[in-house]
Amino acid sequence: MNKYLYYILISLLLVACSQYQTEYRQNAINEFKNVNGFSNLDFDNEVILNQVNAECEFIKEGIDDHIADNLPTYYFIDFYYIIKRNSENTAQDVESYMEAIFSYCNFSSELKGNWESLEAREESYKKFNS
Repeated sequence: MNKYLYYILISLLLVACSQYQTEYRQNAINEFKNVNGFSNLDFDNEVILNQVNAECEFIKEGIDDHIADNLPTYYFIDFYYIIKRNSENTAQDVESYMEAIFSYCNFSSELKGNWESLEAREESYKKFNS
């Protein structure tokens, strides 16, 4: 009986996780294309999704590293924003991109809890580039 319950719980977890990612998948793909200049090109979404998943790994490692080093996640959010903003994207494009990617990667609470405001991110970006 326990084995049966275990398999049901695992199945429910997998379905819940895949539904969560499916909900944000197309938005993440579209924002990735937009921020990387691919929006007018016809790429296979699975190829783009592989890149998005690699971005998820980068975000996870960045957050984990900051936590391991006792640094606030806020610093990683700032760093990530600056990287994307330095790619000649507008502030609004980077904000939309980050919301889509962090939601798809299941890090939306980390983004919301450490975002502060677009103005704060822009201020950090300007300080970094001056």
